[in-house]
Amino acid sequence: MRWLLLLLAGVALLVPRPGSAETAGPLLRVLDGDTYELLLEGFPTRVRLANADTPETGSRAQCAQELDWGNRATDFVREQVNTRTVAVFPTGKLDKYRRVLATVTIDGEDLGGLLVRNGLARWYGGERRRGWCEER
Repeated sequence: MRWLLLLLAGVALLVPRPGSAETAGPLLRVLDGDTYELLLEGFPTRVRLANADTPETGSRAQCAQELDWGNRATDFVREQVNTRTVAVFPTGKLDKYRRVLATVTIDGEDLGGLLVRNGLARWYGGERRRGWCEER
C-alpha cells in the first residue's frame, strides 16, 4: 500500500493514498455502524465510512431511539463482515478524529449503500451531521 504523509497540528500521520482498493483483514472490531478497526498493511487502523452516517451507540447516543438504531446498525455490520470479504478504498483524507475516511465494500457491494438501503444509515458527504432523535 502507498502511504501519504500528512501533518496535522504538528503531528505526522501516515494515511493510505486514495485510488486503489486495499484488502483489509482481519477486521479487529466493529466500533459502531460506520466506524471500524482493522488491519491495513499490518497496522491497526480506525476507518470511518466516507459515504454513510449511522446513529451513535453507547454514551454518544442522544436518546433511547438513537441508541436502539445505532445498535441495530452495528449488529448488521457485524453480521455482514463475519463471513464476507472486506475491501477498503481510502479517500486519502482523515476525519476530525483522525480516522481514515474510506469507502468500504463487502463482497464487492458498497457497505454505505447497503446500510442506507436497509434503513440503518443516511447518505453522508462530510457535511454537518443531523441528529437522529427527532427523526423516524
